[in-house]
Amino acid sequence: MTVWTEALLIGMIVGLANWLCNGIITRTQFDSPLIVCPLVGIVMGDFQQGVILGAALQLLFIGAFAVGNAIPPNQSVASALAAAFAIKMGMGAEVALGLAMPIGIIAAMLQNIIFSLVSIPTRMIDNAAAQGNTRKIGTIFLLNGFFVWVVFLGGITTLTYALGVDAVQAAVNAIPQFVLDGMSAAAGIIPAVGIGLLLKMVYKGYLIPYFFLGYILAAYMGLPVLGIVLLGLVLVFVKMDFRGMKAAAGTITGDQEVEDDDF
Repeated sequence: MTVWTEALLIGMIVGLANWLCNGIITRTQFDSPLIVCPLVGIVMGDFQQGVILGAALQLLFIGAFAVGNAIPPNQSVASALAAAFAIKMGMGAEVALGLAMPIGIIAAMLQNIIFSLVSIPTRMIDNAAAQGNTRKIGTIFLLNGFFVWVVFLGGITTLTYALGVDAVQAAVNAIPQFVLDGMSAAAGIIPAVGIGLLLKMVYKGYLIPYFFLGYILAAYMGLPVLGIVLLGLVLVFVKMDFRGMKAAAGTITGDQEVEDDDF
């Protein structure tokens, strides 16, 4: 497969993932590294490495989300290009993590510019709404999204990979080994940072024992992640107390005894 063929397919993955996430079906997370990187791995001929890089990059972007007009680094462009370059050069997550954030920031800057230009069709949508022309509204919406996500972002990804693979290869080869070792160490810290950001968003005092329970099961008892997840599902069912919910949903008469429990 030629470089341009790889670039075109990777660009299509990024463009369609963003279009499905932000244009056709809203907020599906199709543009997340966990989805994009394995698909890029298939294109590059190394699905397993794509999955590994996707998991590592997902933790890097786990706290990156848009708030109002603030656009975070574009995770789909960054993840696709970082994974593609890393697989092409036979490198690991340390190189992908080092490349991802700068690429994502540049992509977000370009995205801001194109958003300013594509705001023009908004007036057309307003006019169509005033006329009650729902078909025209849908057509403008889909075409506008296709241009922004598939043509623009997909095109940027295609050109960047096709024209930049040799330059990135030369730049990585010029990096001293001690810097690569440092990046590898940082790659091991990134998951902890991602989990920390996630805990900050969902932190509740009564959840702390469950956090340490999961840590003990993984670190000291060697229980795999799937086993911990299944145990978590059991705890959810126990805490939800579906039997008690059914009792509360029914009609309680004077002759019935209300059973107290710990929950």
